Amino acid sequence: MSRMFTRDRAGAFTLVEVVVAIVVLGVGLAAVLNVLSQIVDLEGQYADRVTGLNLAQQMLAEIDTQAFEEPNGTILFGLESGEQAGTRALFDDVDDYNGWSATPPVDGSGVPLPGGSGLTQQVTVQNVNEWIPDNPAANGTSGAKKITVTVLRGKRILAQLTALRMRNGNEEDYQ
Repeated sequence: MSRMFTRDRAGAFTLVEVVVAIVVLGVGLAAVLNVLSQIVDLEGQYADRVTGLNLAQQMLAEIDTQAFEEPNGTILFGLESGEQAGTRALFDDVDDYNGWSATPPVDGSGVPLPGGSGLTQQVTVQNVNEWIPDNPAANGTSGAKKITVTVLRGKRILAQLTALRMRNGNEEDYQ
């Protein structure tokens, strides 16, 4: 009779063991989900950086097609009369790009570029000493222009490329 009321405990789990197992699995699952979330964030940041780098390279390539200085010989730095129409289609020399910015980035005729939603593209151009590119030079006296293209998402810099354009037409990467 006593065998009828006793239970073989070797093959059964107690309620405490089940609860402990669920808690352990829950903690493990939370850790895995946290890691997966971080991976997704990193993939998004990587994609942003690649897009930013591509947009910066495209802009530098466009600027490289322009004359070093105003084709008509004007020494004015920046936009000349008639080039302020809102698009880059009228830009004809490197320093016309100084201070240019667009959100989202656009092509030369003002059409938004694919993948640029939420991004800002900025350009600065400086007359610099050709032998010491970190030293500014006066307008018209410089044999070099330092071009910096920055692509941002909000205030976060995704890419920033700097090139040195020489009066003789050469362009060099500069960092």
